[in-house]
Amino acid sequence: MEPERSKFRIALFIALLILLIMPIAPARGAETVGTVVAIRGEAFAVNPQEESRRLTLQSPIHLMDTLKTRQGRIQLMFQDATLITLGQNSEMKIKEFLWQPDQEYGAMTTRVKEGTFRIMGGAITRGAPRNFKTETPSATIGIRGSMYAGKVKDETLSIVLQGGRGIYVMNGQGLVNITRPGFGTTVKGIGLAPSDPKRFIGKDLDDIEGDLAMADEKNGKTDDTVASEASQTPEEEEEETKAAGGEETGPPVTVAAAVTAAVSDNSQKTAASDVEPPPDEEPPPDEEPPPDEEPPPDEEPPPIAEDPTPPAIVALLDSLGFSGPLSTSVPADGVYAYKGVVQEDDPGDKGTMKGLVNWHSKRFFLGADDTETKPSGPVFIFGEVTPTGEMANVTIIGSGFDEPTGRIEASKGSSTFGHFYGEDQGAFGLTLSGIDVDVQNQSSILGEWSGIGAGIFEKTIPFYDTGTVTYTGFFFGLAEDMGGPDKNKHLFSNADPNDFTLTVNRDNGTIMGTLSGTDVRHPDNDINALQIGGSDTSASAFITDKDMVAVLSGTNVISTATGTTGLKAYGNFMISAREEMMSSYSTWGYWEIAYKEPGTGRDYHLHIPGAMWLAGERTRPDGVNTLIASQFQGSYTGGAHGIGIDENGRVEALNNGKTNLFIDFAPQSTLPVSGTLSFDQVTLQVMGTPEGVTEAGFHGTIQGAAESRVNGAFYGPAAEGIGGNFNANMGDMNYHGIFAGDR
Repeated sequence: MEPERSKFRIALFIALLILLIMPIAPARGAETVGTVVAIRGEAFAVNPQEESRRLTLQSPIHLMDTLKTRQGRIQLMFQDATLITLGQNSEMKIKEFLWQPDQEYGAMTTRVKEGTFRIMGGAITRGAPRNFKTETPSATIGIRGSMYAGKVKDETLSIVLQGGRGIYVMNGQGLVNITRPGFGTTVKGIGLAPSDPKRFIGKDLDDIEGDLAMADEKNGKTDDTVASEASQTPEEEEEETKAAGGEETGPPVTVAAAVTAAVSDNSQKTAASDVEPPPDEEPPPDEEPPPDEEPPPDEEPPPIAEDPTPPAIVALLDSLGFSGPLSTSVPADGVYAYKGVVQEDDPGDKGTMKGLVNWHSKRFFLGADDTETKPSGPVFIFGEVTPTGEMANVTIIGSGFDEPTGRIEASKGSSTFGHFYGEDQGAFGLTLSGIDVDVQNQSSILGEWSGIGAGIFEKTIPFYDTGTVTYTGFFFGLAEDMGGPDKNKHLFSNADPNDFTLTVNRDNGTIMGTLSGTDVRHPDNDINALQIGGSDTSASAFITDKDMVAVLSGTNVISTATGTTGLKAYGNFMISAREEMMSSYSTWGYWEIAYKEPGTGRDYHLHIPGAMWLAGERTRPDGVNTLIASQFQGSYTGGAHGIGIDENGRVEALNNGKTNLFIDFAPQSTLPVSGTLSFDQVTLQVMGTPEGVTEAGFHGTIQGAAESRVNGAFYGPAAEGIGGNFNANMGDMNYHGIFAGDR
């Protein structure tokens, strides 16, 4: 793994490993990787040399075979006990198969060109789930030890989860995670994102299941008869006729028997019984006890449910000095802080993890870095906590810079297991998995990653506010042309705090709002009502007034003189800063978006540290007017953050920012705002504009600048705090940033 950038990445290692293995066996194309265990009607296998062979029961399946069915159906068992069923008029290629049972390591890639299919993952999905996928013309399906069924028709994919821990469906336009059996998604083409998960019922399900089912099944026969009927000889048919007339005969060859034989023939460790059954399967009625029947006196109590915690998480918690059972309940309120570690599949590669849980809203927000010494880019993890302590609906987002390639990457992922531990919720542990995408070329999936994280209780945070509040504030964002970062820059910001609003629901821990602004360099360029978070808990998390995260989205939010466009699928979010707050009455942080500019087609990206925001609960108009009427004067001190851009387009972060501003609320004041915004690199002298202070805030300029503006507003019940943004063109340097302070 690259020392400069890990982010749970093992994709490069796997690719190199496969490349090293392949030359050892140059004839891999003829390698037997599976067996036909059931067939009905005609099915064929076509090898890379375009040679076709008809398939029958027990026919071998080779690597790189393309399997085609006509008016029939076929079921295949692979060496790791993966079971694949193809419906009528279907075509699937076995692109990759590798299974090393002694190491419990493998990889499998199939590609469905058309038709219907059902896949029940075998041992590969448990030992190396990131290496198991199904490709289709419109999207790729990843599996996490699960069973799913789908249909490809005219480049439209319909896919439904039928059991197990979950699947994800992704293409260059988006990614959805499906974790509830019976739910699925539809992708209507390679240029369209997967739809939000929904329950598949009625026609949606019939279109898939109907094509997978054979005609005889509809007449009451089951899959167990398919294998024998599909390949019966006349002698076997005669034996079956005799059996129907009452004569005794041996048991028919069933799918179960064929599966067992296939597993045995392949010296496979994983038994067919290890494969997860379809969801919602109920036992036969005669197996259910009568409603009120008492158990026999000597019947032993039922066994205690097994702890589902993955062993790696147990070991990670143990390394932190914690051991204890799963939590079965959670507190009603309070905020807990946790500190721990995150590690990828290699236990020796660990990073840091910190986070908070708000027990009132039952929401959590965690941050993780690759390593303690060389973090290449943070990952942010948020979700819900159930009443029994499970970490659910987990969303993982993040970004980073890959130094060896100079490539900017975005991360997206989820979790298949997460839980709190101990009666007092003294620790947590969860799994992490996802993908990395090239922010510029988002159809390029750079790799998949997986890992685990754990943390132990550190302290409580005093926060008990409830209800819904509205924040307003300021922002700036430097948009860089990814094809030439030193050229064609855009700088967005707002002058009116009402153009950046956040509605915070502290009871359910969600954020929703909008962001609008103008390019100070090119007034024809705008951001219009960029969407922040939403009512869906997977789109945001609010923990405290200083700790929050939200996904950013929008279809027609970037405007130029030549048209409008939306955001790309990945790399769009805002977070609160982990650094010290600049004021007690406002919150600040970073935001990122990626888009393709209308007209020019250039790929643009706003990112840390060139895109910052500040927001808080504004002082009511009557509160400001009281200070104006009393001709109040106040000094405000706090922090400031920003960037400097030199004449060659190079960007640097401004260090050790300080706010020192004097506000004269008197209506007749000739200098309503004065003071400095100072950094190690520069000190900016602020002068208020003649209109003075109003209930909406204040404005100013930077002394000595060719062009400049300072915008500010008041925060707190009685204007105890201020906050705003600034832009200044000083000739050979341009400065942009945010500031805040308390009096």
